[in-house]
Amino acid sequence: MIFSPNVINDGLIFCTDAANKRSYVGSGTTVNNLMGNDSSTLVNGTAFSTNKNGVFTFDGTNDYILAQTSTFGSQSFSISMWFNATETTNNVNGYDMLFGGDGYGNASLNGLGHYIRYSTDITTWVHIGSTYTQISNITNVLHTGSYHNLVLQRDYGTAWTWYLDGVYKGNNTSQDVSTDLTSQTTL
Repeated sequence: MIFSPNVINDGLIFCTDAANKRSYVGSGTTVNNLMGNDSSTLVNGTAFSTNKNGVFTFDGTNDYILAQTSTFGSQSFSISMWFNATETTNNVNGYDMLFGGDGYGNASLNGLGHYIRYSTDITTWVHIGSTYTQISNITNVLHTGSYHNLVLQRDYGTAWTWYLDGVYKGNNTSQDVSTDLTSQTTL
């Protein structure tokens, strides 16, 4: 597999890279998972740009990538994503989704969502049945037009922990640390 020399792939189950031709050929709607045989789909006109050797661009309205690898279940996991918020549209009460699951908003599934809020904040919510719980709110940390790396780590049964641009931003040891998250993922 071809990865940046800084990517640790031991235990990695899902990895897409718009700059890697094995992940995305530069056209079409299929994005391949570099870690397995499954693929994802670009939805509602998600675009590709050759900027930074290849990035996906979203219009802020309804574009997303539907990933087939999605079951975090009852286990520990980490999610790392790079993003550049060139602007925010302040959708639904000021929230713009970065990462989410089918279960988010579906009462029959459990889900997880990361959002940019009001251009500067990052919030994380867990959805269990018909209950939504905000488990983090990292305020005044984002700058539009800059690339950021967001990492969420769940130590199952113990804590959620957040890092932004390599800096620890806090943890939550009391809310939904043992939730079974079994839903399809959208990026």
